[in-house]
Amino acid sequence: MSAADIAKQPLLVHLVFHPESEPARALAKQLHIALNGDPVLHGLRIPTVFCRENPQFTPPDEQPFDQAERNFVVILADTELNLVESWCEFAADLWHCCEGSSHRCLPVQLTEDAWPLSPQRLGSVNFIRGFGLDPAAQFTFVAQRLIIELCRYLHGDPFGGQKAQAPTKLFISHTKLDIAKPPQVVDALKAYLQADQPIKTWFDSADIPGGASFSREIARGVEDASLLCVLTDNYASREWCRREILLAKQHHRPVVVINALSGIEPRAFPYLGNTPVISWRDNPQAAIDLILKETLRQLHTHCQLKHWQSENDVIFT
Repeated sequence: MSAADIAKQPLLVHLVFHPESEPARALAKQLHIALNGDPVLHGLRIPTVFCRENPQFTPPDEQPFDQAERNFVVILADTELNLVESWCEFAADLWHCCEGSSHRCLPVQLTEDAWPLSPQRLGSVNFIRGFGLDPAAQFTFVAQRLIIELCRYLHGDPFGGQKAQAPTKLFISHTKLDIAKPPQVVDALKAYLQADQPIKTWFDSADIPGGASFSREIARGVEDASLLCVLTDNYASREWCRREILLAKQHHRPVVVINALSGIEPRAFPYLGNTPVISWRDNPQAAIDLILKETLRQLHTHCQLKHWQSENDVIFT
């Protein structure tokens, strides 16, 4: 490996916006914090860079892709950017530069008039539709979709495929003893995930075909999933719940615990330790956001460690 290769980062996120657009700049700063200094999940630290600014607010000659092995370009398209032809063409150049390469371009539509920027060149490109929301809701929506697409990208989902892969398979680990008891977390998660979430979900025995081996299908369900543990009063007493956690640990899978205890947990299961824990406050979005961030953290950490891996090194994320 050359010195130049060692200096390169495994991943760099480019946030591109028109420099005179204060809303787009504010959103870019929030996204930078979400990928780097999020107080909810320490250690995410996805490196980001803003588009280089020129004195006359003209687009740069090019966006540097030589600082990382893989570059993920986010175009924050709004009215300010759409009004300037040179910026529209710069956005189109970025998208076409990424198409068919190891890089990825994600255009985000922040205002209704911001699509397609360049009708001849981007008229058939799908933009993430983030307009018509107040600033707080817009940030939440764009941040979640960005994390989902970053997970897809690091999973190796090819750009322009016939059908985009889910960013992760989400395994909801729970005990049926508590499923109908308040606060009924599993029902709330199901309703939220079925509304409009591009996430494949595995809900335990409901996803096991009749006549199939329960233990084998559970193992298959966990080995390539992100596990969301719904910790209720009887959870730790159930053998299969404990097995699911141990399988997730064995396969180095992301795990997040939802603390939904309503009474006393007689004995805590020790292998639930050293994982992010979120208190259930009737907010399924917060739990899903956290497991997606933990999935992204593990994927990015694996990329970083693999970048520095020497012979006989074993990677633990």
